[in-house]
Amino acid sequence: MSDLNGILFFDKPKGLTSASAVSRLKYFLKASKVGHGGTLDPMATGILPILFGEATKFAGVALESDKSYFAEIFLGIITDTGDAEGNLLKKVKVKCSNEDIRWVVESLVGEQLQIPPMYSALKYNGTPLYKLARKGVEIARKPRKIIIKKVLIKEINLPKISIEIVCSKGTYIRSVAEKIGNQLGCGAHLSKLDRIAIGNFSKGDTWTFNQIKKNFSELSKTEFLNQIFRPVDALLDNFDFVYLNNLEEEKFLNGQKIRLNKNHKKDISYREFYPKLKVYGYRKNFLGLGMISGDSHIQPVRVLKSVD
Repeated sequence: MSDLNGILFFDKPKGLTSASAVSRLKYFLKASKVGHGGTLDPMATGILPILFGEATKFAGVALESDKSYFAEIFLGIITDTGDAEGNLLKKVKVKCSNEDIRWVVESLVGEQLQIPPMYSALKYNGTPLYKLARKGVEIARKPRKIIIKKVLIKEINLPKISIEIVCSKGTYIRSVAEKIGNQLGCGAHLSKLDRIAIGNFSKGDTWTFNQIKKNFSELSKTEFLNQIFRPVDALLDNFDFVYLNNLEEEKFLNGQKIRLNKNHKKDISYREFYPKLKVYGYRKNFLGLGMISGDSHIQPVRVLKSVD
């Protein structure tokens, strides 16, 4: 099945790294090119997009999607990693009220700057920060803009609180947990994390490894692909789109610019947050991503090798 193209939403279990999930599925499905669309730490569970073949071209764009998490936060215990896998640094008595917790959690909503944690996969001169952190090395990190769009308190059972959070790309939930603890004056760490949605897809769209193996053994290749795999453009729902005629399609696939006309413009809203466009051919087949250039052309950005 080396010609696989599309997205599989994997239900990652606890203890498995995102890279290991990719390797396991690549080996089992005998796929030639596989990646993922958004790292989950080993302690985290939930929806992990596994990208096959041509879908890997859009991994960076797929990361733009909003993500939703169920998070359990343990108050009063501070660890060096900010999560349950770290070493204990300090214990603090929890004295806050439920009202204090609700006020702090609700105040998280909005645009803000967040400093990536040292225990993260971000790289410094080619080395992941977590490897440097394990050696006791601290690197200055620039704050990044994130947006927390929604937070709901699911349960308060001190010293634990459970929340559901919807946030933009690049948000570190362990840093959110630490922020909650700091504002409550008792510290905290992330004790459990489950990614429950990414873009328009939820846990109900995921497959466990056992389910994948079962369907692989019982279904034909066509049935298996239709049931398990999503199209290459599945995570690009928030992008504007255009349809090209057959001559324009050929030019686009050859890397040539396409002049905008009134037929294109009726589908484009020129949203500032999504400057790129999904480009489809005359058969409504996905061709890749384009961008409107200053001279009123559609410039190819990412193009599929095959459109069949």
